[in-house]
Amino acid sequence: MKALLTVNPNYLYEDYKVISPLVPPWKASTDPLACLSNLDSEFDVGELDELSVLDALEYIHPALVDSSLQNWLGKVGHGGLVRFDCVDLREICLRFQRQEIDLNTVNLMIYGDQTNPLFLRRNALALNDLVMCLVNAGFTIVKRHLYDGGHCRFILEGVRP
Repeated sequence: MKALLTVNPNYLYEDYKVISPLVPPWKASTDPLACLSNLDSEFDVGELDELSVLDALEYIHPALVDSSLQNWLGKVGHGGLVRFDCVDLREICLRFQRQEIDLNTVNLMIYGDQTNPLFLRRNALALNDLVMCLVNAGFTIVKRHLYDGGHCRFILEGVRP
């Protein structure tokens, strides 16, 4: 089974079970982002062949990031793939230091769009921090790629042996 965690409506793929505050029944929740932090009601341990976390990790409350990551990674079975697509805090800071981007752009990249509370990013991680999290959870890193597109983002993929 494939699962997709996202807050971005552009990522709603048909062949994935989508977990998103944009997809019912999450709209009725008092905290629409709560559906992202714990997948116990959706999947058993080791049930997933693939878990894609695209534009979701940044929206988790900072106090829940570690437990959410452990919960998500536990749902991926042996031979399963986990994929992250996130903003890279370190790259944003480096570009700001080199004066390649201004403070308004930095704030938009880190905190997201302020016009809708759902799209307010609550945290940001650096690529290396997430790599260490996956390695410590027993995953083998198969892809780590910083791509720009003007947004200082990275793709990280790991496989559970």
